[in-house]
Amino acid sequence: MKVGRGSNSAKLDIYEVQAIQKIYGESEITMQELAKKYNVSATQIFRLVKNIETDNKKRGIGSVSKFCNFTKINENIATRILILYMSGKMTQKAIAQNYNIHQSSVSKLCSGKTWKHLFQGIKEKYNNEFLKISK
Repeated sequence: MKVGRGSNSAKLDIYEVQAIQKIYGESEITMQELAKKYNVSATQIFRLVKNIETDNKKRGIGSVSKFCNFTKINENIATRILILYMSGKMTQKAIAQNYNIHQSSVSKLCSGKTWKHLFQGIKEKYNNEFLKISK
């Protein structure tokens, strides 16, 4: 049985699909790395492994879905970015370059449009610390 659609997509047999699912479930290899190895798109790999539960904390991947590792920001990184920005130590552009992400992602994070729960918690903590210092 071959898996894949269209004339341009690579065809995977059932053994390759099982191997991909096993490798992805048991190692720290990314979908992009598997896609290169099997000469298919990362989207095709995603479709094959989306029902496999993974430990995202082990992989260090983000918040969009527990099955998706396309995001580069996880909770720890988001917290560090917020602290760096709110402390005034780095600009959004410098943070984006440092973490190899787009500046608009940093902007959305620092304005509370994404990772709202972190944004609120850190903002409250910094406001309380600022009030203690200014007294």
